[in-house]
Amino acid sequence: MKRVFQGDSRLIDTIDKCGNALWLGILFLLCCIPVITAGASMSAFYHTMVKCVINERSYVTKEFFQTFRRVFLRATICWLVTAAVLLLLFINREYCARELEGMYSVVMVAGCDVLIFLVFCFALYLFPVISGFELDVKTMLRLDLSIMAGKP
Repeated sequence: MKRVFQGDSRLIDTIDKCGNALWLGILFLLCCIPVITAGASMSAFYHTMVKCVINERSYVTKEFFQTFRRVFLRATICWLVTAAVLLLLFINREYCARELEGMYSVVMVAGCDVLIFLVFCFALYLFPVISGFELDVKTMLRLDLSIMAGKP
């Protein structure tokens, strides 16, 4: 029983990982408050979670903000494009749902829903790719699509 509360025990290690993950989540939310920086925050969150919390290599706050600075421009541009596409698809979906009638409305809304889902799937892998690789945009998008399709 004495060994449970020592610094190298499994319980303390688990509590430390949970605390780091919680702190990382707070940093992520704080950096997403200005919506423009959400892409850089997602990339930094993913990179820091893998490097610090899972592999136990560095300090969470320091690593988060270093990664945030490193990926800021690429991730912000990709986030703004993704958010604009999602916004346009959502506006189109709402227009189709309210203004069109009959089977045509159902088909258009379902088509918009499928496209929204695909953009979300694309964005799910885009920000980890941004955080892990220094690639040009074309190569990054191609890698993201191949991961999304399940063929890395």
